[in-house]
Amino acid sequence: LGGYLDHQIRLRRYRPVPWVGGYLEYSLVRLDYLRKFSMPLSKDPGFLARYLEEVVAFNRDIAPHSLHLNLEDPGAGKECPTLDDYLCLLLLGGDLRRSEDGRLREHRFADNELRGMVQQRNHLSPSDNHQRRVTEFAFLRLWNRGQRHYGYLPVIMAIKGFQWAFDIRRCCREPLGAMLHWAHRPRPLPETAITRFLQQLEAGLLREGAHDRNLIRTQLTQIRSILLEYQALLQTSRGTGSHTAADCDRI
Repeated sequence: LGGYLDHQIRLRRYRPVPWVGGYLEYSLVRLDYLRKFSMPLSKDPGFLARYLEEVVAFNRDIAPHSLHLNLEDPGAGKECPTLDDYLCLLLLGGDLRRSEDGRLREHRFADNELRGMVQQRNHLSPSDNHQRRVTEFAFLRLWNRGQRHYGYLPVIMAIKGFQWAFDIRRCCREPLGAMLHWAHRPRPLPETAITRFLQQLEAGLLREGAHDRNLIRTQLTQIRSILLEYQALLQTSRGTGSHTAADCDRI
């Protein structure tokens, strides 16, 4: 699996850390210890979704934390994403849940775990020693199987559609300040924003031309259902002052 220990050296520059540790990171596409070369893991989003479940289950003594998903950049998107487009993506794959005080927050941003959602990098291919531009989606939360009622497939399909619909090269700097503010006080999104987001995903997936239309339609229905569930949760949380212990469980 290419596992290694991320010592969080940057953290040690600013805070005295008494322990030697960090995150166990599986670098699933890197081919060498120096992390110089990489190869694509799969073209099949269904395989990737199942593979992620197996990777998380491989070591049950270490809790899952985060996922960075890299996709080769086709440079095919036309539109610039809006704040609500990014928030839809964050709802699908981020970490919206109640804190210990009972308040609803998106914890990837609210806990200062993110410096950005989407960025572009160059990965060196061992086949021809040439660099390939990839888009890194770095906002995703990993979860154990059964911890959420939906798996990774709709999230992966949404990210694929997002990349093919939007001009990542020109518009990959998301409004971080607005997203951080939303993460601490999340609000429901306008219905028109969800409709636009789904339309853009469909256009992107059709532009890619890699999947059967029935699969695309099924996954878009699932994505819409997930977003509406979060919408209902956000609506319920508005104006409420207290929550039971059961409310604090991750959905």
